[in-house]
Amino acid sequence: MKVWHFSEMAYHPAWPQLGESYRVIIPSRLYDPKIGADLYHRYLDEWALCDELGINIMTNEHHATATCADSVCTIPMAILARETKKVRLLALGMPIGNRNDPIRVAEEYATIDVISRGRLEMGFVKGVPFEIAPANTNPADLMERFWEAHDLILKAMMSHDGPIGRARISIIARSMSGRGHGSSRTHQFGCRSAVPVAPPRQPRAA
Repeated sequence: MKVWHFSEMAYHPAWPQLGESYRVIIPSRLYDPKIGADLYHRYLDEWALCDELGINIMTNEHHATATCADSVCTIPMAILARETKKVRLLALGMPIGNRNDPIRVAEEYATIDVISRGRLEMGFVKGVPFEIAPANTNPADLMERFWEAHDLILKAMMSHDGPIGRARISIIARSMSGRGHGSSRTHQFGCRSAVPVAPPRQPRAA
């Protein structure tokens, strides 16, 4: 059995002042950079301890929310690629449908995989609806952009002339309704390519 430690690097000091919404409408005055720095170091120290304990590491990213202060999942991954020596590093994941340059994503992942000496596991996600507006993207063609970016990234990383070909791949399957499950193309790809397709965490009924 494989065990993974996951943290969204939450900025919880702002929670008491946010009321019912922790997303989108968050005033920057609630963020204290000194406290933020302390929290980043705490989360990174926890992940570094995982390497000593043999617990694999997982990061993700979200935007415009106080529940996740990790706005680019490859930044902590890059730090941990150098600071850790043994455990697998899973970035699950990168909302590639909202990134303007898929080749840049491939370069980031490839660099991390080389620094970690082949311990990276890549994760691609479609993102959540509330992150579309901050990314200034069009939800109508989100799936088209996702698969175009997906194919470009894999081509760049897995072809003979690509920089690296060892990173493992997984995909979070989420429909635009936010209920998960994903599209038929997502599951067909997973079956053909033996790529894990994971359903997102679902809220419990009241």
